[in-house]
This record gives sequence, structure tokens and C-alpha cells, in this order.
Amino acid sequence: MIAFAFMSSIVIAVLDNQFLKWFQNDYFTKFNSYFVVILFFKVINAFFSNYYLFINKLNFLNGVSASFLFLYLFGFVYCGFNNLNVNYVLSFFMIYEVLKFTLLFIPFVKTLKNIKVSENLIVNKQEFKFIIPTMFLVLAGILNMQIDKYMISSMESPEVFALYQVGAFNIPFIGVITTSFFTIATPKIALLLDQNKILETLKLTNQTIKQITLLLLPIIVFCFFFSTEIIVLLFGNKFEYSGEIFRIYTLRFLLSVFPFSIYMGVIGLKNFASVHVIASGIVNVVCNLILIPRIGVMGAVIATLIASYITVLIPIGFINKRLSTSFFTYFPMVYLLKVLIYSILIILPLYLVYNGGYFVQHNFYIVPMAMFYYVVTIFVMKQSLLINFIKRKL
Repeated sequence: MIAFAFMSSIVIAVLDNQFLKWFQNDYFTKFNSYFVVILFFKVINAFFSNYYLFINKLNFLNGVSASFLFLYLFGFVYCGFNNLNVNYVLSFFMIYEVLKFTLLFIPFVKTLKNIKVSENLIVNKQEFKFIIPTMFLVLAGILNMQIDKYMISSMESPEVFALYQVGAFNIPFIGVITTSFFTIATPKIALLLDQNKILETLKLTNQTIKQITLLLLPIIVFCFFFSTEIIVLLFGNKFEYSGEIFRIYTLRFLLSVFPFSIYMGVIGLKNFASVHVIASGIVNVVCNLILIPRIGVMGAVIATLIASYITVLIPIGFINKRLSTSFFTYFPMVYLLKVLIYSILIILPLYLVYNGGYFVQHNFYIVPMAMFYYVVTIFVMKQSLLINFIKRKL
């Protein structure tokens, strides 16, 4: 990862003129030094995030991630409200990444004392069999997530690509919530499988997905209804159309309550996870080639949705066969629909009030409204769970 950080930074530094030609944007040459520094530290910070997950320092990692998420949003909103130019915006992101690196690096040095390094640093055959599929899966997954953007950049104008890039906005909470819960559950699931306790494994998986669903689904519903307002607040009125792209793009996150590829690795199917990634990439490319020429930028969004929902049947099939069960045994579909319905019923009056007049002209009110909605939704769902628990006991 560190080597990749150096290599990618060097590529950006050396090929700045080539990027200018490809994207028809002279910012690659004007602000090249900013891009190099930001990319380098961003990759290094990604390494630190994986490292703290590996050594089970979840509380520290989640604390840093949450703090910097709020700092990121504050900086974005501040730059937007004050109409700061690109130089200030890039300066902010550079300071952001360097500061994050500093906070992650200091504890990293301290933890190195407790790590025992094997004298035999040569990778053996068994380790090699694990490393190669894992590396391939990670790289293929990264490329797969970017296919739609590559297709848009090659088939449409830079202006259209900019609209899509903003609209294809990844909700930051998703990775934090999903990864945290399954990182905690992984040792328990692995232990249960070693003891051949399949029913207990399915029950723990079901409970973990329920916890993720409760925390994640209200966020997805809010982003769907207030997609345009969120994009305008973060990126300005020029990207209002990107809000519609974000609205459709948000639907793909419904699958994020269950990290299929991670789970396949946990239950010993890591070598088969690549089948899902490759199939998703192929379907995505084919759908993009068909839909982008016909319906433009929305075609890339729909292609991504089609690829996500069709190819998810592949990991489901592998998992079902491995655990000798059906999908609905470990996936709480009824609970997901219940949380979805409650979330929609709670947000509808807020959506109508917000778009009824005064609030439309003041997008910053969306932040306290989002917090209010989220707290109310979680409270209502918790009360519902408590009532059902009492009824079962009676």
C-alpha cells in the first residue's frame, strides 16, 4: 500500500500534461502539487484504517473516522458558503489528509512495539495462495466500483462527467457501519463454523444484519428523499441535476446492509468472491454500453443498479450452498422491509413540510432535520422492538 502511494503520486506528478489532454482541464497542471500530496496521504491513511481494523482498534478508528467526517463536511460547507476558489479548497483537503495522517501515525508507531515479526520473511506456498486471490479481489473491486465513471468519462463530455462524478456520491457512513459490525462478528462466526454450529452462525449473522439495517437504512431513505438538497448543500446550485443522479444511485446502497464479499471470506469462500466481482464488472460494462448512448448519464446509474442486483445472486448461491440453508434464514428481509416502511412514513411529513416553502430557500436546515429524523426513526424502531419482545414474553 505504501509502495502504491509513492507510485501513484509519481504518476500524477509526471503525467500532469497527459491528464490535461485527457480531461481537457488545466487544473491538473496548475494544482499538480496539491493532487500529489493529497493522493499520497489519502492512500497511506487507507492503509492505517485497514491496519487498525486488523489489530482490533475499532473504537479508536471509529472515533477518528467520525471526527474527520464532520471536519470534512464542515470544510466542504464552509468553502461552498464563502465561495472560496479551488486553491483554498485543495489547501483544505491537503491539510485534512496530512492532519489525519498525523493522528493515525502516532499510535501506529506505539503499536509496532507489540508486533512480533517472523524471522522467515519469505512468503510460503500457503500464504501465497491466500495473498493472490485477496489482492486480485481488492483490485477488481476497486475497478468495478469505478466502471461507470470510466465509461461516462470516455463516452460523454467533461461537463457531463463532472455532473455524474458528483451525483455518484458514496454515503460515508455505510463503510464505517457495515465494516465495524462485521469486524466484531467475524471471530465469533469463524469460531462457530469451526465447531460446526451452523444454526448459531446463521442466528449471529441475522442479528448482525439487523443491527446494521437499523442504523443504515434510515440514512439511505433520507438521502433518497433529500438527494437534491444534499448535493446542492455540499456542491452548490450548479450541480442540482446531480441530485437526481444521487437519488437513483442511492438505491444500490440497500445491498450494503450485508457485505457479501467480506462474509464469503469469513466462511471460507474467499476464492469464489472474485467470481461475483468479475461477473458484476462484465454486466456493468455491457449495460453501460447499451444504456449510455440511449439515455445518457442516467444510463450509467441504471447500469450500476442492474449489475449490483442481478449479480448479487452469485454470492447468495455460494453462501447458501456453504451453509446448507436458504437466503431468508440468515437475511432478515421482513425486518428490513419493516425498517424501510417506518423510515418512509416518518420522513414523508418532514419532506412535505421542507418543500412547502421557507426551508427550500435555506438548505442548511437540512442538517438539523436529518438529525431529528434519524433520532426519531431509531427511537420508534426501538420502541417497536420492545413492544414485540414484551408480547412474546406474555
